[in-house]
Amino acid sequence: LAAKNLVYRRNLADGSVLVRTHAEAATCLLVSLLQNAVRFSLEGGEITLETWTDESNGRLVAMVRDQGPGIAPEHRTRIFEPFFTTATDGLGMGLFVAARIADLQNMQLSLETCAPEGAAFRVTFPLAQHVESEARGNGAANDDVAPCEDTVPR
Repeated sequence: LAAKNLVYRRNLADGSVLVRTHAEAATCLLVSLLQNAVRFSLEGGEITLETWTDESNGRLVAMVRDQGPGIAPEHRTRIFEPFFTTATDGLGMGLFVAARIADLQNMQLSLETCAPEGAAFRVTFPLAQHVESEARGNGAANDDVAPCEDTVPR
């Protein structure tokens, strides 16, 4: 951050929100998005991490935004493919691995917007109580749902 004179801002959901996901997987996914934001941000830009709870969908939402050059329209459908990159020194695995983690952990990862500049990636995590209530509603016994101890890293 200091080398590029970047500003990091965060606006995190109040309180401790329990999510139904593996803590290390969630951390890897968010770190990957933040590393991309740093990598592609322009000198003096701003990176934002914002989280909020979407109770209606039973999800915790995290948004990572940067003020870099953005993602060209012709690349937007390919950014989650393996080995796709526009960087001269990249392998093109970062967003592919992040998307794979999301798929395996019942998270959702999407490119939210690219206007007017930069990129914004949205990640949603299942809330623990929402997953448990769904399991009970489907006739599953309470023992079928392990207690969740993972929280979204701050």
